[in-house]
Amino acid sequence: MARSGVNLACGAVLAGGSLLFVAQGLFDDGALRAVQDHVITYSLSRQVAESHEYFRDFTYPLPAVIFKLLLGWPGMAFSSVLWSLCSLIAFAALIVGMIELLGDLADERALLAPTLACLVWVWCVQWDFRAVNVNLVFLAMALWGLIRAQGQHLVSAGALLAASVALKLYAAPLIVYLAFRGWWRGLIWAGAFGCVFFALAPIVYFGPSDAWMLTGLWLRNVVAAMQPGFVVELIAYKVSLEWVLLSFVGGGDEGAGGLYAALRGVQLGVVLWLVGYLWLGSRRGDCRQVGERLLADAGLVLSSMVLLSPLAEPHHGVVALLPATLLAHVALDAGRGQRARISAAAVLAGVALALQAAPSGAWKAAAFTLGLLAMILSLPIVERMQTGVSSRLIAASNS
Repeated sequence: MARSGVNLACGAVLAGGSLLFVAQGLFDDGALRAVQDHVITYSLSRQVAESHEYFRDFTYPLPAVIFKLLLGWPGMAFSSVLWSLCSLIAFAALIVGMIELLGDLADERALLAPTLACLVWVWCVQWDFRAVNVNLVFLAMALWGLIRAQGQHLVSAGALLAASVALKLYAAPLIVYLAFRGWWRGLIWAGAFGCVFFALAPIVYFGPSDAWMLTGLWLRNVVAAMQPGFVVELIAYKVSLEWVLLSFVGGGDEGAGGLYAALRGVQLGVVLWLVGYLWLGSRRGDCRQVGERLLADAGLVLSSMVLLSPLAEPHHGVVALLPATLLAHVALDAGRGQRARISAAAVLAGVALALQAAPSGAWKAAAFTLGLLAMILSLPIVERMQTGVSSRLIAASNS
């Protein structure tokens, strides 16, 4: 078959697989009724606007509240359809962005890798579509913000990253990442747009005094959500690391101290692993392609934020599409080292089987948590395997 025919076939597989995920996500009744999250967040946003009080479990920042209110103004039916369409566009934009970072449309591996990643994390993708939530939208914004920053389009990069943080705080560390990469003008623009979203927009919509008061209430809720034991009171399908430990170990008075000490130890270890990975990558020189480095860094940062969050829910796991896509790309690349390819394929297969086999509830939450942890720990190791090979090849070619 000619190369163009192979690319067309791979594109058809990608499009067909994506449509399958979307169709199942939108029309599968499952454990979650369609548009439930959209309706809930709109109702809570109206409560903020009308009563000037934040419901205790509600941690959406004011710019997201304003956005939900404006989106819901024409009516819930229209806004649900509109936001579903936005999620579809964001999903397509996310796939296109990952393909652009890995290669181009002429590379069948770059086309197939996102599809395989979606197969692994299909549970999370379907959940976000059913709930009509913001995770695919914020993730697409964050990824394209970094792509624009890498291309030195720093104004649009700052706008996209600030908008992604306004929708979901998971993206906040990516603002710091701009400084880590030396994209200082992008950092300044992100800060400027952040002031527009988090300060100017609430002042215009609510007025100065109410905007100040509501910002304080929102920060109170965020701080309260970080406290030990808050997850027990959270009304949601919980999949956080803290909830998994409480479910399997128990959190009675006698064991609570030891459990939370272990939790903090794991969380500290994840943070140190992430910081060490980023620092060593910048210190030793990078043999990776520029796009692969950006995809890996963004994927590990966002996956770590979800793993650290006590409020993690199934649809938050769409962030794992980034590291999973890179692992799939490695597994499909015949030019990589054999150990790297086998390891990448084994991690993806293990995570997919665990998520599919685990029953709903605590076991599914455990599979989710272990899957995220596998992404975070394995990607740097797999990259190190292939980087060593690349380094030797580069040295040999230069000698």
